[in-house]
Amino acid sequence: MKKIYVSILIFVLLCTTRVHAVSYYSCDFEKAGIDTAWTLNPTANATIDAQIKNRWYLGALGNYGAVGSKGLYLSADKGQTVGYSSTGSVVMVYTTIALDPIDNDSSFYQLTFDYRAAAAHAYEGLYCFLIPHVDPLTLKPNVVMSNPNGGQIPTMYEPYMIELQPGFTDNLNGAEVWQQCVTKIDPSICTGEPYYLAFAWNSGNSTPLRPGGCCIDNINIRVAQECSKPRNLTANVVGG
Repeated sequence: MKKIYVSILIFVLLCTTRVHAVSYYSCDFEKAGIDTAWTLNPTANATIDAQIKNRWYLGALGNYGAVGSKGLYLSADKGQTVGYSSTGSVVMVYTTIALDPIDNDSSFYQLTFDYRAAAAHAYEGLYCFLIPHVDPLTLKPNVVMSNPNGGQIPTMYEPYMIELQPGFTDNLNGAEVWQQCVTKIDPSICTGEPYYLAFAWNSGNSTPLRPGGCCIDNINIRVAQECSKPRNLTANVVGG
């Protein structure tokens, strides 16, 4: 009887635990406990795990900036270098966030992060998602898993893809040096409910680009305002 009571208590706690909703999120991968806040390379079973050669790591090779010593990076040689192999896969990394609703129609959430991403083909590269913990249509829980079949993002994740280059492509590629991604988050998914903020590296079975691969650092989500971009800007060199 005691075992039954304990099981019921655990079930109730799991069902009632909620993620605290915020209006600002920041992660530079430096704070204590960050290793447990992010899930790297999740797979459904050991067989699939063994097939995935490109894997995410958290360490100095992914750091960007004078201050700090950690960041996410992709490696095909157990974390020794940044890069990827010709063994295709869609390898995921994620954390959980919840964003407060925005009442102001002229405001939106803006996602920014620093990155390097370079691969041989246009469909390859870095993708980003906000995946609800519970599917709003089926009311079934979503899971985030890596896939050993590279080349195409699994269809179950496509509805939750964030357009990283609006009007151009959904993914990031062709950046062999550090750059910053700036994009908008659809306000309709900012309901205070928990979402997986997930990144995926997608590559096929063809010869990889060298140097290539991916790094991510300094992720920020903040409220921004709709406004017109500045025009007719000029630049003057001062002091070299």
